[in-house]
Amino acid sequence: MFKGNKDVDTLTDLGSTMNIPLASEIIASGIPEEKIKVYYSTNENATRDLKNADNNWTTIVTDYSSIKSYMIVLDNYTMQCGDILKFSYKSKAPANLAYNNSAYEMYGVYFRNNKDTGTIEDKAIATKIGLTTGKEAVIDAKLESKKIGEGGSVKAGEELSYVITVNNNGSINAENTTINIEIPSNLEYAAKDGEDYKVRTIMPLVDYSNMKEPDWDSIDWSNSPMSKDEMMEAWKKQTEALKQQQEEYNKWVEEQKGARS
Repeated sequence: MFKGNKDVDTLTDLGSTMNIPLASEIIASGIPEEKIKVYYSTNENATRDLKNADNNWTTIVTDYSSIKSYMIVLDNYTMQCGDILKFSYKSKAPANLAYNNSAYEMYGVYFRNNKDTGTIEDKAIATKIGLTTGKEAVIDAKLESKKIGEGGSVKAGEELSYVITVNNNGSINAENTTINIEIPSNLEYAAKDGEDYKVRTIMPLVDYSNMKEPDWDSIDWSNSPMSKDEMMEAWKKQTEALKQQQEEYNKWVEEQKGARS
């Protein structure tokens, strides 16, 4: 199996993207040994013509990893009903293979078929077989609301429930997965911890560094539900909370940089 190998019958590309070289001789059984001859070639496009020197067919091999084609010939032998020919060999996959690669091979059997109407040249083509290195972690995510649909409306103070579904469609685990959702500035996040995950607010709703303290003396407090002192204290607490949130976010950013380095 090697990159660019082809269907032995149609000569179309099999779709192999990696090399899995031959690592041993081909062993055939089920037929008398003296009737079996195995030919090897370094020519990936070798035909069945043993007389064509360009095909480079040989029965003597010193480096099996260089072999690109093989052919098993039954010398002057007629397969009877019930006869079974088996053959086996070893291949060696190289180390450190990347994900998303595949290797395929297939073979054809060419024979003279003795029919009632006469003898014809016939063939049987095997289905291709192969192997794959699998897919790396492939993550997809979907965010949806169970209370309102897209474009729906919500009242002030109403709690919204969002569901995010994350799937790993790859063949390996996705470790240290982080889900980052930007929350609109006019919403407040209500965090809840789960059994298999932990929620942490890392994205500040407002950039506190750009917040300017209001001119408290210019405000008409006569119709305000809160006094000037109460409002100043609330503003101070909000600013401190946003500052802490910004620090957590900055820390998280640095952690992600370290994880990727």
